[in-house]
Amino acid sequence: MIRALTIFIVFSVLIAHHAIAQDSTGKRRIAVLAPLYLDTLVDANGKPKFDKTVPTYLLPGLDVVSGLQLAVDSLQKDSINLDIKLWDIKDKKYHPSLLGDSVKNIDVLIGYVSLNEAAMWARYAKQWQIPFINLNQPNDAGVTGNPYYYILNPTLGTHVSNIYKHLQKNHPLQPIVYFKKIGAAEDKLLQFFQQAERSTSGIPLKIKYVTLTDTLSADQLERYLDSTKNTVCISGSLDLKFGATFAKQLASLSKKYKATLVGMPNWESIDFSRAQYRGIDIVYGLATHFSNDNLAVQYYQKSIKSKYFVTGSETVLRTFETVLLTAFEITQPAYKKSSSLFYAYPSLFGSIDWAPVKNSKTGATDFIENKKVVFIKKTDGTTTRLN
Repeated sequence: MIRALTIFIVFSVLIAHHAIAQDSTGKRRIAVLAPLYLDTLVDANGKPKFDKTVPTYLLPGLDVVSGLQLAVDSLQKDSINLDIKLWDIKDKKYHPSLLGDSVKNIDVLIGYVSLNEAAMWARYAKQWQIPFINLNQPNDAGVTGNPYYYILNPTLGTHVSNIYKHLQKNHPLQPIVYFKKIGAAEDKLLQFFQQAERSTSGIPLKIKYVTLTDTLSADQLERYLDSTKNTVCISGSLDLKFGATFAKQLASLSKKYKATLVGMPNWESIDFSRAQYRGIDIVYGLATHFSNDNLAVQYYQKSIKSKYFVTGSETVLRTFETVLLTAFEITQPAYKKSSSLFYAYPSLFGSIDWAPVKNSKTGATDFIENKKVVFIKKTDGTTTRLN
C-alpha cells in the first residue's frame, strides 16, 4: 500500500507543477522522459485506482521519478541552478512532433524509452541539436550519423568486445573454446566476437570454435577440456536455458577439470548460487553492478529507503547518477548547448565511460555509447567484481 500511495503522491505533485526544479529563464534545462501512464493512475472521480499493489507497467516510471527526485535533492543541496522538466511520454501531448517551442531552451533529454521510442527521440534530438540519453535500451535502434544519440546501456557488440579484451588481459595463455548452438542469433553473436578478434589490438587469442549440433552434454564438453590446465569456455548464446545447462554440465566435471565459464550480460537473471553450479568460476559482464559493498551505493540506498520505504532498483540508481552527472556537466561556465557530454566528473558508481562510435565507411559519428562494462565472477555462491 505504501508503494501505491507513493506512486500516486509523487506523480500527482510533480506533474501538477510540471517540473521538479523550476527556475527562471536563462538556466540550463533538462527534460526527463518517463513512461508514467498518468491517465491510468486515477478513476473518473480522481481517486487512486491502486491501493495495495502497483501494476508492473508503472514500475519503470516510478523508478525514474524516484531516481530523479534523489538527483534534485542533491542538486539543491549543492545550490545548482537548474530547471528540470518531467514529461510523461505515454501522454500524446508529449509526442516530439507536438512539442514545438517547449524544446527551444532544453539542453539535454534523458529518457526511459521503448526501442521504437528510442529511434524516434533520437531522430528529433538530431533535428533539434539536443543530446538525448537513452537510459535503458542497449540498442542503436537503427540510428546512424547521429552524434546527439547517447546509449547508456552498452550494446551487445560492446559487451562482446569487452569480453575479448578481458580474456586478453586475464587469460592470454590458457586454452579458450567458444561454444555455440545452431541459430541466427548465435550466428550474429559469433560475428561480433570474430569482429572483436580482428579489430582488437594486442596479441590475438588462440580460440577454438565449436558448433554444437545436438543437446549440450558433459560428454560433449569433456572432449575439449584439459585436466592439466584451466580451460576458458565461452557460451556463445543469449539463450538462458543454454547458458544454465552449460554451467550445470561444466560444473559436473569440476572434480576432474578446472574451468572458467564466460557468459552473456543477461546471465544476471540466473541464480548461480545453487549447488549445481559449484566448482567452476562463472564470469560475465554487466552494464552496471550496484554492489552493496560500494560505499556510494550504501549511502544512496539508505536515502532511498528512508524516502520511499523500498530498496532502490538499478533504474533508480541509474537515473540518479545520469541526471546528476549531466547537471554538473551542463552547468559548467564553459559548456555550450549541443556540446558533447563526456562528463568531466567521475561516475558515482564507476559505470559510465562515453565514447563516440564511428561509422566504418564514412568515419562520421553514428552515436555515442557508454563503453564501460563491469565484469563479475561468481564462484560457489560468492560474487566478486573484477574491474
